Amino acid sequence: MSLSSAEIMELLDLHPHPTCGFTNEIYRSAMQVPKADLPAGYDGPRTLGGFLYFLVTEQAHIRLATAFARTRCTITTLATRWMCCFSTRTARARCWLWGADLAAGMRPQLLVPGGTFHAGRIRAGGDYALLGTSVWLRAEPSDVEMGNVEVLMTKYPAAKAEIGSFTA
Repeated sequence: MSLSSAEIMELLDLHPHPTCGFTNEIYRSAMQVPKADLPAGYDGPRTLGGFLYFLVTEQAHIRLATAFARTRCTITTLATRWMCCFSTRTARARCWLWGADLAAGMRPQLLVPGGTFHAGRIRAGGDYALLGTSVWLRAEPSDVEMGNVEVLMTKYPAAKAEIGSFTA
C-alpha cells in the first residue's frame, strides 16, 4: 500500500522546517565535541551526530531544490530522489538517482562528504521524497554555506546545464 505524504507526516511525526520540507530528528547523540577539539572555523562545541527523517513535497520544497549548499560535516542519506553533488576537491559534478533498482544504476545510500556543494529535487513524476539522514558532526546553521549558482556555473563549466536544471 502506498502512503500519501500527509499519512507519512503523521506516522513519522514530521513538522515543518524552514529549509527541509518536514522533519523529525529521531536521534541526537548525548556526546558533545568541545570546540577545542574541532578543526578551525567552528564557533562552538558540536553534538557528535544525529539522525533525522525529512519529507519534501512539491508544496514544501527543500531549500536545496533552488540553491546549492555545503556543510562542514559529512552527510549520509537514504532516499529515492535525485541528488546532484559538486565537489570542490575534484572540480567534477555527478548526479545520482537513489532507489532500489541497482541494475539501473540506482543506489540505496549516498555519502556527501563535508565541504561538497549539493542540491536535490524530487524524482520526475514523484509527488514527494522521504529521506533518512545521518550527520556527523551534527550541523548547526553556522556550519552551512549557501552556494552562489553563477559562481558554481563558472567554476564547473562542464556542469553548467545540470546546475541550471536544479535551480530552474
